[in-house]
Amino acid sequence: MNKFLAYVFYPRSNWHILLKEFIPGFISACKEADISVKLAIKFGRQRGDHVRISVSPTVEHHQQLRLLATLFQRDIHRFLMLYPAFKKTEGPARNLFMDFPSNSVHYDVFPGQDGAPVIVLADKVCEVDSVLTQIYLACLSDEQIDTENTITVILFLLLTLIRSIAPVPANAKTFCSKVAEFLSAIQPSVISKEGHSEELMDWNTVENIEVFRSIEKEVWTNDHKTNDWLFEWKSLCRILLMQPGIGSESMLFYELSDRIYDTLNIPENYRRILSMNIAKLCNP
Repeated sequence: MNKFLAYVFYPRSNWHILLKEFIPGFISACKEADISVKLAIKFGRQRGDHVRISVSPTVEHHQQLRLLATLFQRDIHRFLMLYPAFKKTEGPARNLFMDFPSNSVHYDVFPGQDGAPVIVLADKVCEVDSVLTQIYLACLSDEQIDTENTITVILFLLLTLIRSIAPVPANAKTFCSKVAEFLSAIQPSVISKEGHSEELMDWNTVENIEVFRSIEKEVWTNDHKTNDWLFEWKSLCRILLMQPGIGSESMLFYELSDRIYDTLNIPENYRRILSMNIAKLCNP
């Protein structure tokens, strides 16, 4: 496989700094070296807070991959020297293995963690991950990443996906009913609450519903041509919908939403609950 996976162990409270100060500079360094690069990020907490960065040249060439690895190692170690960050100690380790130290970089330490198997997305996974990365860079690099802004991004992405599938409000409500029925047939996974507040579960507050309605209204009344990342996401959703043999639109919703949840490190059981709540509340 013509890519490498780097795990940058860095506290969650400082992930936005890595997005803002490292990723754009590294992409610029690749351009200066005349290498077109595909890059995707995934947040994680296993063995310590980290950001997984997948890097590959757009043209498969081993020499370019080696040069990319050299550039990456140079730039990430420079970044960690300029912006060191340390996670507060939270007591004795809860796992068999100790966490990796903050400000360290490791490669291919968690093999086989590329998300759930996909059927509908098929060969579009890399493109989806690349677009999601550009969205996270645009939305999550200016302030500390927390539950609130993570959920806001999820709502914009999934409501835009629903609008792409069913642009007419009445049809959107019908589609959401099908999604809820589809998700009800999926067995829930084991609950894992580590690193996420109860906001992921509790949608019955007036404040949460008001936020949902506000985002829903913006998605259905705005074409987002001036919002680069949301317009690009809508365009990708439409391209995916036009694929021959797309089959179940509910399956497309499930796979795309799961990809979003996976890259944002949302625990598995919360994913189904979030999607169910979005489907039930959606009423443009």
